[in-house]
Amino acid sequence: MTVVATPCHHAPVVVVWMIRRYWRQVLVLVVVTAVTVAVYWHRHEVAHAIRAVGTLSPGWLLVLAFITVANVVTAGAMVASVHPGLTWRRAVTVHQATLAANYSVVASGPVSLALRVSMLRSFDVGHRGIAIGVVAWNVLVSFQLWFVMLVVSLAGVAGAAPQIVGRSVYTIAAGVSVAVLVGSGVWWWLVLSRPRVGAWLARGAQRLWRRVRRRWSRLPEADLVAMMHDVRDHGTALVTHRQVLMVTTTALDAVVLVAIPVLVVHAFGVGGGNLSSVDVIVAFGVVRLASALSPLPGGIGISDVGAVVLLGRLGVADTEALTVVITHRAITFLMPLVLGCVCVWWWQRRSRTLSDRGVCDTPRGTVPGAPSPPADHPRWGGTRCGSDRDAAS
Repeated sequence: MTVVATPCHHAPVVVVWMIRRYWRQVLVLVVVTAVTVAVYWHRHEVAHAIRAVGTLSPGWLLVLAFITVANVVTAGAMVASVHPGLTWRRAVTVHQATLAANYSVVASGPVSLALRVSMLRSFDVGHRGIAIGVVAWNVLVSFQLWFVMLVVSLAGVAGAAPQIVGRSVYTIAAGVSVAVLVGSGVWWWLVLSRPRVGAWLARGAQRLWRRVRRRWSRLPEADLVAMMHDVRDHGTALVTHRQVLMVTTTALDAVVLVAIPVLVVHAFGVGGGNLSSVDVIVAFGVVRLASALSPLPGGIGISDVGAVVLLGRLGVADTEALTVVITHRAITFLMPLVLGCVCVWWWQRRSRTLSDRGVCDTPRGTVPGAPSPPADHPRWGGTRCGSDRDAAS
């Protein structure tokens, strides 16, 4: 007996194939649908929260506008601190554009990194400066996140926000934060100050890379030993000459990020004005960690629901919690998304203009005290433009 395949037989296969191929889009669709349903279900509370934003006094509106600008300024200063020679305006442009990419794409790491590298190259930051700067930026962000988490955990151990979790959980979180910070610090100290350790790690990575290339021959060859040598030399030079600037800008950015929810809560007088600032910092510190670990763009859905739940445990009414969350997300999510799109538009317009004119900027990104690469170095040399690029092609 012959069985004739019908569309119904192929439907499960097609559905599985579409989910595997378009899982990012499916995940975004599911999250957006869930958030939309939740907003519709609580539409009266959301409408009340939006009206409450419009009733803020001019003084508090000015304070919130100031902290929004400070959030942009400190983040741009962090980027400028790890890319010597990059102007503050261009650093802000790079950061806001990549932040918008993070908030627009699921699992946006590769997309954000590609956009960051493309923008830095268009600003004539050399390949070496891009590599060292990207590594340094991610290290600073990681240290900032776990240091804030350590402060939050210690505050919980001291008795703050006992309604959120028990003291034992705060103790475990503090231990994990200390382990991550100390482990990362020791790791980078060994890599930058102990050439033998760095060389040993590079040789191990080189052997692993060769095994990977035997299986996937299309992967390019890479001299990881030489790259580790470059990273150590220029990383050491960057830390030596700009460590104070990097630490200062990272600390200022952390202070701004912590201050935003506190100011929003006090602006609306949530909890009758009796809600402790330390409790707010603890609640939003937990939300920030969950958002950072989430693969969703900007932790959408997770951070919003988490903030409402945690504020509810602190005795805040749902309507007041929604007001705080909407305002907080407008400052930390909506504004960077809009500003990032404007920065991408400006960057693309600038790139087209310079390409039509055959003009490029002065090469930037040299770390004082670090050896300079040859001008025609195939890996680390600066970008070419204008007639030189035309001649090379």
